[in-house]
Amino acid sequence: MSQRNKDIVITGGGAVSPYGIGVPALFEGLITGKSAISLAPFYDEGSVVKKAAYCHDFKPELYNPSQSFTKSLKRLARGTQFAIIAADQALQEVGYQSGENKGDRVGIVLSSTRTVLEKTEQFYEVLVDKGPRATSPLIFQETVNNASASHISIKYQITGPCITLTEGATSAFSGIVMATGWLRAGKVDRVLLLCVEGLTALCQTAHHHALGHAPVVSNKTDDCCPFSLERNGYVLGEGAVAIILETQEYAIKRQAQIHAQITGCGFAHDAYRVGRYHPNGRGLEMAMKKAIEMADVSTNEIDWIIANANGSVAGDSAESRAINSVWKNDSPPVSAIKSMLGETDGAASGFALLTGLLGMEHDQLFPTINYQTADPSCSVDCVPNQSRIKASQHILLNAMGFGGACGSLVMTKPCL
Repeated sequence: MSQRNKDIVITGGGAVSPYGIGVPALFEGLITGKSAISLAPFYDEGSVVKKAAYCHDFKPELYNPSQSFTKSLKRLARGTQFAIIAADQALQEVGYQSGENKGDRVGIVLSSTRTVLEKTEQFYEVLVDKGPRATSPLIFQETVNNASASHISIKYQITGPCITLTEGATSAFSGIVMATGWLRAGKVDRVLLLCVEGLTALCQTAHHHALGHAPVVSNKTDDCCPFSLERNGYVLGEGAVAIILETQEYAIKRQAQIHAQITGCGFAHDAYRVGRYHPNGRGLEMAMKKAIEMADVSTNEIDWIIANANGSVAGDSAESRAINSVWKNDSPPVSAIKSMLGETDGAASGFALLTGLLGMEHDQLFPTINYQTADPSCSVDCVPNQSRIKASQHILLNAMGFGGACGSLVMTKPCL
């Protein structure tokens, strides 16, 4: 069997974002350069930072008015609700029906860093205020990191492998590597990749108070301004993305629509300081080179880069230097979608995947908004403020974790 038959492809997708429920809502927000950042409902007047990319209009009943569907979501964490609705869209696209006796041929990989914090807050508030006898076992079971993935497995009777990764921004790429192993070994036919984060009051307010005075979280204008001289940190966001992965052989056999191929992936670590990127982005530089080499393309064949850039003063400079080192100061256009969607941590690479897919299908480069003044330390073409028409055959996605983990992935337009 040819290696090409074992290529990993994307055949389905779903999304919950601050723009609304569904992939079309995400596309409309991205192509128009709409900022999803606004006043968050849980920040008080004393907060250092008051804004977030928050899903204000999220109502499960608008997606599925069935009482049994919405009732089952009520007691779950907000992020878990996002994940279930995104998963439902993706599974519907590939025609998966719960209970069709093929659940053992589907795997789940979920990427998240803080989705369960909402229920953890609730549990410990009761524990501290009223003591251990007052705590609820129903809430405790929602505090474990794999709760969201488990709920999806149960709801859709998916009995294959089910893994939760908490590596921050690089989690989705790690999940793809894990899924690739399962798929190529014939352990499963499909993998549901879920990338999700939900914002909550207590932990996010504490997060902003702790970091709002540092050059990490935006604390001046509350705008996210990647690559711009005015940038002063990131703004948190929330949402979920679901992606269906299959081998090309299986997708062709069932005559599925193939949206994109995953052709390369690379990982490295800055090995510099916890909480700080290496000034020259050496970890990301190595990750990009590995991904491009694995994809068996040259740097000149990469048409578009979807950056990790989130408005961090040091992080955006480090990523720009890494890109310019790889491309010898002649890189393709570089878009920072976190200028619109905020920093979504475990969901970030999922949004990057779906953004790349949409851009490739519609021949569009989505913009970096809020760009004002060029920064000499960020000398890249960041597609400032307006979308651009351009066909892309190969796209590179970047992810940089807060502790120094770096990942890059190459997506390729299918040629069938």
